[in-house]
Amino acid sequence: IPHSIRKVFGLPVTDHHDAMHAYILYRLLQRAQNVYFIYNSTEETGKSGEVSRFVRQLETESNLAITFRSVSGDLMVEDPNVITITKTEEILDILMKYTAEAGFHGRLTPTAINTYIECRLRFYFRYVLGLREIEEVAEEVESRVFGNIFHQVMERLYQPYDMDGNRRVSDTQLREVRSRVDKEINRGFVEQFGSKDETFVFEGQHVLASGIIKKMVLKVLDFDQQQVPFEILGVEANEKKGYLYDISISAGGSITKVGIKGIIDRIESKSGHVAIVDYKTGRDDRSFSDIQSLFDRQATNRNKAALQTFIYALLYMNSGNCRPDLPIQLSLFNIRDLFANNFSPLLQKRNGRNREDIADARAYLKEFEEGLKTVLEELFDPKVPFSQTDDEKRCTYCAYLGMCNR
Repeated sequence: IPHSIRKVFGLPVTDHHDAMHAYILYRLLQRAQNVYFIYNSTEETGKSGEVSRFVRQLETESNLAITFRSVSGDLMVEDPNVITITKTEEILDILMKYTAEAGFHGRLTPTAINTYIECRLRFYFRYVLGLREIEEVAEEVESRVFGNIFHQVMERLYQPYDMDGNRRVSDTQLREVRSRVDKEINRGFVEQFGSKDETFVFEGQHVLASGIIKKMVLKVLDFDQQQVPFEILGVEANEKKGYLYDISISAGGSITKVGIKGIIDRIESKSGHVAIVDYKTGRDDRSFSDIQSLFDRQATNRNKAALQTFIYALLYMNSGNCRPDLPIQLSLFNIRDLFANNFSPLLQKRNGRNREDIADARAYLKEFEEGLKTVLEELFDPKVPFSQTDDEKRCTYCAYLGMCNR
């Protein structure tokens, strides 16, 4: 009800409330010997932080002795939980398992290198202490399982053509590949969810997930249809198939070789070039600004997928299947871009707003090797400790968040 109408009809208005509050206050003070007013001087949650106007009125109009005191608690901001691991002789000995001195007892993967760049401490937990994430049997199709099934399907569809004498894929072979899509998707779900039946019973989320995977697989095959004929040089190309790379670095005042390995989803030869294919079911970007940005741990948009594919190029260049005379193209089949018009999987270099397809990765490999060498020399440097990342956004989904207590 508006103020004017309230006043005309004798209803309570703000003036009445003020008069009532003043009356109550002064009656309380009438026979009191000691009076204490307490108010919050903090300006928050809509409060002004000012003392009541009634107190100001008493201060001005009365002859009472009024004393003001400020009372506050000593608040201490707790220091963040800073963890720094100095590289002891024992830790350095563990790191040496990745070198030639230990006979390459272990090799660093692109994931391990990306982990070190993102957070040195996370690398320490995972690759020095060997603290692995707890693997749980998933009943739902989470993103990790989704990606695993998609990769398995694509691997098995082209696996028969990863052998000498049967590497060429033409229209005829591609039709044969398409005919096995449903079978391989069913096989992927059987293996992921531990079903003992040969035929997986799709229910609930599984129906939706299998449909999405099939749509993605067929979209990749549609792209491949435009590229036929091509030759499969490798499927799931790993260290057992000779895809290894040893890089020389200076560590502790001496020269040593660090071993690197990886699993390349697919390598193919077509139209006078070699394509290194990496399937991505996340939201990885296909562009990067320059080679140095791939190793910049301070960059918020560092392209981890690009670094990974360049390492794959090094693995391919140092393998027995390398065709050094052919240009190398790096391809990311990204689910985000797969269904876009004029889709191209090629890795791109940004120049301002412009993006240019990388026609031959070989032109960037020397600079990339230098950047990779710098990162590895830091990893093996006794003076550089394993410390936490400065960007706490990277800690949100870290498996070791509870240990850091950030």
